[in-house]
Amino acid sequence: MKYRMGLTNRQVAALVVTVPLSAFFLYLLFKKQEEDDDYFPENGNKSVASGQQTIVEIKVPSRCAAAIIGRDGSNIKKIQADTGAKVNFQDRENKSEESTGYRVVKIRGKVENVMLAERLVRKCIESAPVINTVEIIIPQHYIGRIIGKSGTNIRSLCEISQAKIKIERGGNNRDPKLCKISGTDEQIAFAKSLLDEEIRKEDEIDRRNEIASQDRKPRGSKLNSPAEEINYKLDQPVKQPKIFFSGITSQEQKSRLMPLPDHSDYFAVFISAVEHPGHFWMQILGSPSKALNLDILMQSMTEYFSRPVDGESDKVSCIRIGDIVAAPFQHDDNWYRAKVVGFLDEGLVDVYYVDYGDNGSVHREQLKELRSDFLGLPHQATECCLAGVEPLNEFWSEAAIDKFEELTYCAQWKPLMAKVLSYKSTENGTLPSLELVDTNKEEDILIASKLRESGLAIKETTQVSDEHTLFPSINETAKMIQENAE
Repeated sequence: MKYRMGLTNRQVAALVVTVPLSAFFLYLLFKKQEEDDDYFPENGNKSVASGQQTIVEIKVPSRCAAAIIGRDGSNIKKIQADTGAKVNFQDRENKSEESTGYRVVKIRGKVENVMLAERLVRKCIESAPVINTVEIIIPQHYIGRIIGKSGTNIRSLCEISQAKIKIERGGNNRDPKLCKISGTDEQIAFAKSLLDEEIRKEDEIDRRNEIASQDRKPRGSKLNSPAEEINYKLDQPVKQPKIFFSGITSQEQKSRLMPLPDHSDYFAVFISAVEHPGHFWMQILGSPSKALNLDILMQSMTEYFSRPVDGESDKVSCIRIGDIVAAPFQHDDNWYRAKVVGFLDEGLVDVYYVDYGDNGSVHREQLKELRSDFLGLPHQATECCLAGVEPLNEFWSEAAIDKFEELTYCAQWKPLMAKVLSYKSTENGTLPSLELVDTNKEEDILIASKLRESGLAIKETTQVSDEHTLFPSINETAKMIQENAE
């Protein structure tokens, strides 16, 4: 037998088997350490471990975790770079940790490095801001403004204040809403000041609308001459043209209509004209105050067209159905925007006042050509129907129409609150079906309920569409556009 440093064959065989196995187990051990290392990526300035290693675990309140981690992990990376220790949060394998409100930070490295890292972590815990939550009650009237279109405004308020603002959903849409604000004391105070500012702006709009209401004089309410009683001349085409006035296409005409609010909350309106509860016109009071803008426009038009002029500079030379013109109103001395809808005997023209919804007959010599700057404001009258009611018989009675005018303060410029419940197909086209509420008295009054209680209407049985995005707004002009396309 050859000399093998005193080792027997059995010992040599055992050594050959044991050495690779030991190396394999060492590999597994180091691999496990690497897997435990990072909840966050390793810092580039990693120092090679040498000497004795130690591991420390710290229970951290969950509210402090964000302060330790920092934005995109910047703070925990800095702690690792400054101390040379490995710092990471343990994976949440134990779900009970989450329910107790604590998370575990593991620190590994040389003893002196671990001690330094531990001090920095505990300093972060001590200096972490205290997050509180306060609850406030906000009247329903302000909710639409605070949330904004598709939630854009409330997201902006959260971003500016760095607080979380959450408004409860559900419940009665007329009831105040609970608003929860979470953040530091400074963030909460800032968020509340922003909400107060939104409420102040809404109150200012209400004040301007009230001024506009007080300054307006009542107009005639019921629609003049029903269509079947109008004696149209046969030398004018019955079919309406696709171009309503020179250079304006039907698509451009649609852009002149007043859009409905795109949220499901209540909004303030004036009822400007009534045919019956199933067909009336409203003016939307928005931000900026459309009512005040309309009053300014009417005042400017009245001053302009009432001035003494030489010649026929403002006279309309050729009048066509669908033209938008300036016309006087038979019940006052003001001038209004109107659309030509027909021709009557003795040189009279049937006009539709696009900002109010009522009709009138004006001699063609009185019609004036509108200046381009008088066309900028969208037409303010929007056709609607009342939700939840139907006539007792086939047609609405005069008593029901009179009662509806009384309840809605028609053309008296007292605001009601409205909400689009659905869209309804009627003989006048597809109209927004509204819930109307009178909030001017001590107790809110549902207009539909009041009509039914008066014995002048019954509960609605017709199926209506739940789609709230069929049209941005519907009125006489949109109806004509639809008819022309057929």
